[in-house]
Amino acid sequence: MAALIEREIADHRQKVDSAGGAGNQQLLYREAELLAIEGRLDEAIAALRRWQSFDPALFNYLKSNPFLTSLHGEAEFWQIVAEVETELAKIRQQVEAARSG
Repeated sequence: MAALIEREIADHRQKVDSAGGAGNQQLLYREAELLAIEGRLDEAIAALRRWQSFDPALFNYLKSNPFLTSLHGEAEFWQIVAEVETELAKIRQQVEAARSG
């Protein structure tokens, strides 16, 4: 199983690199999942840092994603969650202001 996950991580990293680094958010998110499953928490956190998507659907899943539960004990995971929540709140305010004005 570990070899299969390692191969998939390598494959995803190659896809992310060919997509322009942080350009492919879904691949970065999947890489974070794979690394978390493998128990490579620091690398999973780093992948989430590169991901930091402001897609509300993905963000809501971030907190409940069973593949990322190993990260729930990491303070930096919750820091990422808080940062994304702050950015989403700003985006919502901008949308509301645009609708009102």
